[in-house]
Amino acid sequence: MALIFIGVIVVFLLASFYVASRICRMLKKRPRRARVAVWVTVLALDVSFLVARLIDSDSVGLNRVLYVVSTTWMPVVMFMFLILGAMNTVRWIIGANTGHDPYRTPLTVKVGVAVTIVLCLIGYYEATHTKSTRYDIYTSKLAKGERRRIVLVSDIHMGYAVTTKDVERLVSEINRLSADVVIIAGDLIDGDLLPVREERTHTALGKIQAREGVIAVMGNHDYMDDDKAAENLLRQTEGLLLLRDETADLTGMHIIGRDDLSHKKAYGTERKRIEDFGRADSLFTVVVDHQPGAICDAQEINADLSLSGHTHGGQIWPMSIVTGLMYTIDYGYGCFGNTCAIVTSGFGTWGPRMRLGTRSEVVAIDVIGTGETAKQKESQA
Repeated sequence: MALIFIGVIVVFLLASFYVASRICRMLKKRPRRARVAVWVTVLALDVSFLVARLIDSDSVGLNRVLYVVSTTWMPVVMFMFLILGAMNTVRWIIGANTGHDPYRTPLTVKVGVAVTIVLCLIGYYEATHTKSTRYDIYTSKLAKGERRRIVLVSDIHMGYAVTTKDVERLVSEINRLSADVVIIAGDLIDGDLLPVREERTHTALGKIQAREGVIAVMGNHDYMDDDKAAENLLRQTEGLLLLRDETADLTGMHIIGRDDLSHKKAYGTERKRIEDFGRADSLFTVVVDHQPGAICDAQEINADLSLSGHTHGGQIWPMSIVTGLMYTIDYGYGCFGNTCAIVTSGFGTWGPRMRLGTRSEVVAIDVIGTGETAKQKESQA
């Protein structure tokens, strides 16, 4: 993982160098100080994320500014690099075959900046306008015509980017769906507990309305600062039941809430084995596991439904290609024997408040009794 992180940083810095060099080339007829200003600005933005991590400030406002600036700069560099790279490749191909350069450098850079601004605006819209996705799950474990509605949300990422106002908007969307039970599949907190504590963001979750309550599990980001402190904070939230390798019984349902895979890194021991929860042969059983890499565990105990998040659906293309290669299901649903699995793209974002090729999402799952052979189908609102 450390090597992957280093590799990403190296690629980002090379991309940033390329973007800065193209901008400076456009400014070659301008005074030298203009080009120096470009290099200084780009360098400052490149290291802003590291500065934001190293500054141990108690000011939520200062930390928020540093966080937003540094995380927004990353996709800006990626978009500019891909656009300028593509346009310059076209220039090279046409020039090599005709001897004519169809684009001048200033035009290339201006197009790159304009397209990047459009992509960022689209990305912000997709991240802040939540859609509701609906699935119907048919099961013989409920009486014919009996219904239970599960509302699934994941990856809220409360912190510097996702504020109390955002969480209140989420709560309104959840309440509109009239749930029997609301399940939050991890990453409630982005990492740093300071803004959540100071602004009491988690208390907004106490306004969720569900006939049989709100159940949550921990995700990898909930471990990043202090998982025990995060657990205590979440357990103080009115109406929220936090499960860490624990179970809960509802009307006609059995919920297994697994602790995140980060448990091993934090404590040096494996989380509770799936077989220790017993087989799911009578009640409709739901396994909630933040990361979707262990769907086979749910299948092993014959669970009816596996619910996960974590991937954000890739959040910003082309990362969706990467998550698609990493997981059997990185978004949507699939069936494995008698077990159906749903992976949500989640509500919040990690890093930049942007999504491209994915949407902020809340999922409504209607579990419908048939008294017959279980089957599954999807309907999307």
